[in-house]
Amino acid sequence: MHAAAAGAQPDDVVAKLWARLPSETSCPLCRVRAREESEAIAALARQFADDESRAFDTLSAVCLPHFAVLIAAIQDTRVIKELMRRQSKVLGRLAEDMKRYALKSDGIRPTLLSDEEETASKRGLSLLACAHGAADRVG
Repeated sequence: MHAAAAGAQPDDVVAKLWARLPSETSCPLCRVRAREESEAIAALARQFADDESRAFDTLSAVCLPHFAVLIAAIQDTRVIKELMRRQSKVLGRLAEDMKRYALKSDGIRPTLLSDEEETASKRGLSLLACAHGAADRVG
């Protein structure tokens, strides 16, 4: 009998689904990726501590799962607030690109779409969910 049909709680079903996915404990490639991600986040956090203005200048868009990990790795609340303002602006610009895409592609001017508008939906999904999935249950 399926878990859902047996009246299992949603949390139990989710846990069983996650248990079937590869993880750092069951997959050597996931282990390498997780280690590299952890090292990259730690290096970025150190960069903010050492040279904040340079770190802000070189930082590109960060997906929300990794953004949460980055925020947790930074100790300075002022830097965290600035990162949150910056992330908000990035997501706001992306939302505007998505709106313009919808208006132009559904309207009478699809030929006027910019490259940013054309790729807005894929960039949005990547920033919200992380390019390789759910960032391995960050949170």
